[in-house]
Amino acid sequence: MPVMRLGQRLRKALFPLQRRLNTWLRPRLGEGGPPCGIYSEARAIADGRVEGGLLANPARDIPIPVDSEIRTAGLDQEKHRDWNALWCRREDVILAAPTLAHSDKIGNVCLEAIYGPHAWSDGVWRRNGKLPIRRLSGDFTSIVSRWNDGRNYFHWFMDGLTRLIHLDSFPAECRILIPKNLPAFALRSLELLGLSGRVVETADEDLRIERYWFAGPTMLSGCPDPCGVEWLRRNFLPDQQPAGHRRIYIERNAATRGLANAPELRKFFRERDWDIIDPGTLTLDEQIGVFGEAEFIVGAHGAAMTNLLWAPAGARVLELMPKHRRNGCYAGIALVAGQDHRTIVCPSDRKGEISVPLKLIAPCLSAPW
Repeated sequence: MPVMRLGQRLRKALFPLQRRLNTWLRPRLGEGGPPCGIYSEARAIADGRVEGGLLANPARDIPIPVDSEIRTAGLDQEKHRDWNALWCRREDVILAAPTLAHSDKIGNVCLEAIYGPHAWSDGVWRRNGKLPIRRLSGDFTSIVSRWNDGRNYFHWFMDGLTRLIHLDSFPAECRILIPKNLPAFALRSLELLGLSGRVVETADEDLRIERYWFAGPTMLSGCPDPCGVEWLRRNFLPDQQPAGHRRIYIERNAATRGLANAPELRKFFRERDWDIIDPGTLTLDEQIGVFGEAEFIVGAHGAAMTNLLWAPAGARVLELMPKHRRNGCYAGIALVAGQDHRTIVCPSDRKGEISVPLKLIAPCLSAPW
């Protein structure tokens, strides 16, 4: 088992002790410290203690193939399909930085705001020092969380915007809390949704909200998310999407999880007349347009594969996966969108830089799957 995962297991095992030490030794939540415990909004809704609702969860009914990267990555992403996407209303609540998880009157933090079974690793437990408290009057919701600081393309869409699926249950004047200094793609996504005038930036501060409308995550991060994927496709794609006809190779120029033999790959796909695309050089509208015409997509594991959100059902997807950083998050998008996703697991170093065996790619491009 990789060292990183052993470290995570140790932190999880020590979490109950950490919570007790927090309670005894550190300031209370309202004074800059961590929460004192956890409570569930799902239970509060079921007991009638708060106004709220649950969305139907189609993830329970989606079969996941035994050879899918969702299973074989070893991150348990095929589990947690009992997750309920919920919303509720709370009055006079504190949202605690850095993840803006909300708490009850005695300092317990909401379980669903810190991703349920992953609650132990949320940044809210590592608070240490008083932050300014900004008071906001009126109705607010939030798409800020441990997974969504606004900079990552995947997390912005899958862990941020998807929470707006609940917006129809909130007052029309409800404002939306977002991270500060959003990149262009994030700002444009809000514009395309017609929400630019309703957002309020937050950063490095606790908030006290007069009326807070909690919009729960539609799924645990990285797990197959029918509610979220279908909501994004419904809101960003045309009603009638044409059949795909473009063969796209995604060129990766990121600082992490790079390609050791990138020039060879570029030459390989250029000789076969594939479109070589660097999504980082395109606007959001251009990415939606390009991938909306895709018949076949090949790319290394990384945030650019989030563009599977815009690809037609039936598109073929070949993901080049680092051996030491496997993850089925994009296989999850493809599964929900009705695309045929396959993986080539490539030799990699511990940082995720991969070397792609070209002899493994050629058969995948021509042979039927």
